[in-house]
Amino acid sequence: MYRFAAIFIAIPLTAQVPAGSWSFGVYGCNPQLTGHYRDSSIIQTELGSIKTDFDIKKDFNLKNSKTSLGIHMDYIGSRFGFSLNYGIHDFAGQSQINREIGVGGQTFYSGMDVTSSLKNTAFDLNGTIKVLRGSSIWLGVDIGIQAWYLDVQAEGVSTANPLAEAITDKVTETVTVPIPQIGLSFGFRGLQNSLELGGKAHFLAYNGAKYTRFVAEARYYVLSWLGVRAFMEIQSLEAPNGSINADVEARLDNSLSGFGIALRW
Repeated sequence: MYRFAAIFIAIPLTAQVPAGSWSFGVYGCNPQLTGHYRDSSIIQTELGSIKTDFDIKKDFNLKNSKTSLGIHMDYIGSRFGFSLNYGIHDFAGQSQINREIGVGGQTFYSGMDVTSSLKNTAFDLNGTIKVLRGSSIWLGVDIGIQAWYLDVQAEGVSTANPLAEAITDKVTETVTVPIPQIGLSFGFRGLQNSLELGGKAHFLAYNGAKYTRFVAEARYYVLSWLGVRAFMEIQSLEAPNGSINADVEARLDNSLSGFGIALRW
C-alpha cells in the first residue's frame, strides 16, 4: 500500500505540464484530542497481570498545552497535484484518577494523582488526480498516507496513606499510527487568482473499523506571491473490539483550526 502511494504521489513531479503553482507556508493552531484505547488481553509480569485501558480526557485530562506549529508545501497543476504537511501538537494534563487504568505496561490505581503529557508529531503526504476540471474549479481523487508519532509520558503519585512514603510510578511510551488516505478533494481559484479555496473528504472502512477526515481551507494573496491562510480539520477513528485486533478497542477524535502565511510561486 505504501509503495503504491509513493508511486502515485510521484506522478505530479514527472508528468506535470508547465502550468502550475507551488506554495510553502507556516502555521499555528490549537488542536483538540479526545478518545480512549483498551486492550482486553492480559499481560503477565512479575508484579501481576496488566492490561492497557485509558481515556485521554477522562483519565489524563489532556489539553492543548501550547500553540502547535507546522509547515505545509503543495503543488497544484492542470492535471495533478500533491501536498505535504508536518506538525507538532503538545498536550498536557493533571488529574486524580477514580479507577484502575493501564498504559505502557504500567498500572495506575484509583486515587493516584497523575501528571501526563502527549506529543503528537503528524506527517501527511497526499497526491491528487483531477478528474473534473473547469476554468476556476476542479474535483480530484486523493491517495496518500498520514502517520502519527505519539510520545506519551505519565507519572502517578499515590498518597492514600499519609504516614507512608508516597508511591510514584512513571511510564514512557512511543506509538506510531499509520493511516492510509483515500478520498476526494476540490479547489477553487478566483478574484484574479487572489482567492483560493480547497477541501478534502477522506474515508476508510475495514472490518467494522471506520476513519473519516474533513479538511477545509481558504487563502487570500495580498500580493501575487504572499498570502494569508485559514484552515480547519476534523478526524475520527473508530475501531470496535475485534475489528483491527481481537482484543483491541479504540476511539480517537482530533480537531484543529488555525492561521498561517503562504508563499506562492
